[in-house]
Amino acid sequence: MSRVPLLLVACAAALCPAGSALSQEAERVFQPGEVVKTGIGQTVKILQCRPERVSRETECAFVLWKNGGAASIKNWMNAAQIAAGEARVKEAEELAALSDAPPAPASAPAPGAEALPPATDPGAPQ
Repeated sequence: MSRVPLLLVACAAALCPAGSALSQEAERVFQPGEVVKTGIGQTVKILQCRPERVSRETECAFVLWKNGGAASIKNWMNAAQIAAGEARVKEAEELAALSDAPPAPASAPAPGAEALPPATDPGAPQ
């Protein structure tokens, strides 16, 4: 029989506060009105969180959030899934910040190569 971490057992027994999610480092608590980036260009606004009835995990109501307004109907998702998406976004942003490489310059024609004249349409008025 495998061992289950004590914190996980305590949360499974619905002892974790509403809107919380487990991560590798600490417990994540979502507050109503909080806007969270979850990846693939999606941002969600948390409406409310509550213990889920069957599994006793925490689930949160949210709407997709774009341009300062709701962009979907109300949906429910496990708080741990929202926290995992947020963690992936933060990790990707940290990795991008570590890469201090300057942007690639625009491709210039090779030395000695002649530029082609602009294309013209013979039927166009002159």
